[in-house]
Amino acid sequence: VPGGAVRRLVASHLLTVVTEWASMVAVLVYAFDQEGARATGLASLAVLAPQLVGAPIAAALASSCSPRQLRLAGLAVQAGGFAVAAWAAAVEAPVVAVVAAAVVALGALSTLRPTGAVLLPAAVRSADELTLGNLWVSHAEGVSALAGPLTAAALLALGGPAAALGGCAVLVALALLLTVLGTESGPAAAADDVAWRPGP
Repeated sequence: VPGGAVRRLVASHLLTVVTEWASMVAVLVYAFDQEGARATGLASLAVLAPQLVGAPIAAALASSCSPRQLRLAGLAVQAGGFAVAAWAAAVEAPVVAVVAAAVVALGALSTLRPTGAVLLPAAVRSADELTLGNLWVSHAEGVSALAGPLTAAALLALGGPAAALGGCAVLVALALLLTVLGTESGPAAAADDVAWRPGP
């Protein structure tokens, strides 16, 4: 059974990718409620763009910066972005304001996978544990495609888009805490300090 550091990293990954799906659903529902189908179509393009643009940038940053610090910074920006989007939805701000805040959060989310590819191998104690950890991450990605929209649907029913986006902020804050606990000491932190060297 993988150690606690691996379990916390995987749990952090799961919470974050659930919010990825849930936040997109919440933003699109808000756009449709406020301005109809045309705004929803434009919002859908906007929330998908950060992953396309941010993924290569995040991969480059992960190779030139401390992966642990990059992951923590990415999660902090996500939590802040979703919190701002929730507030904007609660006060019925223009759709562009909610979308912009969500785009910032989703752009920061692009740091999750590159940093995880470095931190997970550093946290394991054996090749078998690495295999199992990677399997769990893969399952987390699959589960999130269903759990994210279901989470959004439940929160939307309770309090609309503001509640759904606020829930995303809370989940990412929990993911941030788990990442801090999972990498603050032990093999993951040590490997991060040894492996990372600033560029010339």
